[in-house]
Formats: sequence, C-alpha cells, structure tokens
Amino acid sequence: MFQEASIKSIGDVQDETSVTTDDLVLWIGEKVVENKFQARILNLQKKKIIEIEGQLLKFQSQKASVDQIVSDSQTRIKDLEAQLLKLQTTKQEYAVSLENKVHEVALERDGFKKEVEELKQENDGLMNIVQKRKKKVDV
Repeated sequence: MFQEASIKSIGDVQDETSVTTDDLVLWIGEKVVENKFQARILNLQKKKIIEIEGQLLKFQSQKASVDQIVSDSQTRIKDLEAQLLKLQTTKQEYAVSLENKVHEVALERDGFKKEVEELKQENDGLMNIVQKRKKKVDV
C-alpha cells in the first residue's frame, strides 16, 4: 500500500511517495472492518466467559449439594452402624439370657425327674406293703 521513501544518495533528490485519497479511504475502511471484527470476537469471548462462569457456579452448587448428600449419608451410615451394634449386643444379651433360662429349666426338670423317681419308688414300696397286707387278709 504505502511506499517508503528511500535516500539514494545525499545529493540526489528523494523520491516522493504520494498517498491518494482513495488509498486513505481504503486504509481507514480496512481498519474499521478490522475493528468491527475484533469487537465481535471480543463480544463472543465475553459471552463465552459469562457462560463458563455460569457453568462453574452451577457445578460448584451441584458439588456443594453432592457434598451435603455425602455428609448426610455418612452420618446416616454411622447412625445405622450404631443401631446395628446395639441390636447385636441386645441379641447377644438375649441369647445369653435364654441360655441361662434353658439351663435353669433343665436343672428344674432334672430335680422334678429325681423327685418323680423317688415318688415312684415310694409308691412301689407302698403298693408292695398294700399287696402284702392284702395277702395276709386273704389268708
């Protein structure tokens, strides 16, 4: 577009470069078009930045929600584990209690068996006495 003047020698007259009005209008037009294009690019970049910032806020909000859910779940799991431990302890205590009761009932049963056996022997003895007396009466 533009030509620079050059000095051929000190004594020579410099070449004159002339810029026409058409050249200036063309140059200004190119700069205006370039500025508009750069402004469009800048606006698109600003919109993209705003969109990305919005997505970032959305993701941060979702992350906070997920973190809260995880925290709540961990608390719930700990509560359930504590309840399970309590139930297991209660179950073990109940099993021990039942075992003790079964042992107690078995001891009572053994005692009653012994007593029944003694009563049977006493009954047999009395029956023998009754039969002996009956034989004596019959004779």
